[in-house]
Amino acid sequence: MAHTPAPVLSTTGILGNLLLPPAIALDPNNKIRDADKRAAVQFAINAAEHYLNENNPAEPGHVDLAGVADAKIYETVVIMHDHLEERLQQHIQALPWPQGQQPPPWFNVAVQNAVQNQVNGVRDDVVNMRTAIVNRVNGIEGQLNGMRNDIEGQLNGVRNDIENLNVKITQLSSSLTPMVIMSQKRCNVANPPDALTEVLFPDGTKPWGKEVTIPLIRWKNQDDRNVTVTLPPLNSLAAIQSLKDKPDMLNGYLNGYYSDYFLNSTKDEKLRKVRLAVGRS
Repeated sequence: MAHTPAPVLSTTGILGNLLLPPAIALDPNNKIRDADKRAAVQFAINAAEHYLNENNPAEPGHVDLAGVADAKIYETVVIMHDHLEERLQQHIQALPWPQGQQPPPWFNVAVQNAVQNQVNGVRDDVVNMRTAIVNRVNGIEGQLNGMRNDIEGQLNGVRNDIENLNVKITQLSSSLTPMVIMSQKRCNVANPPDALTEVLFPDGTKPWGKEVTIPLIRWKNQDDRNVTVTLPPLNSLAAIQSLKDKPDMLNGYLNGYYSDYFLNSTKDEKLRKVRLAVGRS
């Protein structure tokens, strides 16, 4: 009697260190046991998980796309086996054999070969489909890599343009800073004593509210150290004069406008220098 052959796992793909399912031994009715069906399903799941988590060829557990296809084909053939066996026996029994006679041996061999050829054909179709998918994925990856390289090249060009623009802006700002300072000082010449305009430091920064670090005046027996202060707004002559009682802030302004050239001057001289720096005598 011809029967559907027991499924066999193809190993054309890479299955890493996966534990392969045991060879299937059909039961007396030429059916697959439930334990073998569950093993085939679990094997396909394990192959897919390893492909997703260990698809680096350098890893011992590496599973490639071909291995996933092999596992899925095996699972499908195992699940469908009993149905195909039933259909095969129905067709054999429906043939008009003389009553009481069985099909000759050559017929059984022919049918068995035909069934195996059909199974092999399905497997070959899936393998060809798998190959086409792999080639397609590789092609897409190649296109994506090319697009990524093009985008990176364009971004590098944009970065270079931005850097060049920043350099030009810095150069322009440096050339304009003296003109801005001169304009602000001229405004303060005409402004009333209680409405002074903020005058930039020579480096282009705004002094009002700026946090600066300055060297303390080295008196005898004083440790060498620095002090950090936040500069108050000098929006009036009274505000400038109040720096006389705030030596650290006075030195901060003096250091910002003149570096440390006048840090050892008297308080009155320092105040005069600050007034000159903002356009007042």
